[in-house]
Amino acid sequence: MLVDQKFRKGLDTQFFDRPVKTNPLLAKLVRQFDAEVYPARCIRLPGNRFRLEIEPRIDLPRDAKGNIDVQGTSQVLNDKVESWVREYPEQWLWYHDRWNIKKSVKKAD
Repeated sequence: MLVDQKFRKGLDTQFFDRPVKTNPLLAKLVRQFDAEVYPARCIRLPGNRFRLEIEPRIDLPRDAKGNIDVQGTSQVLNDKVESWVREYPEQWLWYHDRWNIKKSVKKAD
């Protein structure tokens, strides 16, 4: 499930130290089914090849009752994607304006 997509009605989280809305669906599914999360990514290699990496299970935050903390889990997932982007910034292709930057940038004359 892609977790770095723009979501208008999502949870307030941070991505690259900027406020964003994050879709809580994955965190809610994890809580509902007590599922484990194994981050996976695909890295482009030379010669039109790819490497699929599946990382170890993430320990997710829980609330006082032991349930998955949806807000905290959403942030953990954002942090994971951010770490991947920092590792291979040239491989991150993103067409939408997650931070709503377009509204704050002046148009050139």
